[in-house]
Amino acid sequence: PVISEIHVSSAQRTKETYELVKSAVSNASVTFSESLYLAGMNELFQYITRHFKADRCMLVGHNFGISDLAYYLTEKDLELRTGELVEIHFSVDSWQEISKGTGTIVAIYRPEV
Repeated sequence: PVISEIHVSSAQRTKETYELVKSAVSNASVTFSESLYLAGMNELFQYITRHFKADRCMLVGHNFGISDLAYYLTEKDLELRTGELVEIHFSVDSWQEISKGTGTIVAIYRPEV
């Protein structure tokens, strides 16, 4: 699946993480947002429902907000480590329809150390 949008925290570390995946998602539009910097689960959820427009989007942010959001959306206990990515699919028609437990974890990508 092709990622159409990427939303990245404005922090240096998340920008560096984005640089690692940039070549694989070169056709995606990229937004760097200060509102994602150290955002908690509620802020991240609100951001997604307000700003995600495409069918396939990526969010690059910070823990513990990202792990808490993944748990909320999938009801699967998950604590992502630095550089990890979780792919979550939803059976909804718009981002405004996502809610607790509506997501399914498809894959977890862990960088090689």
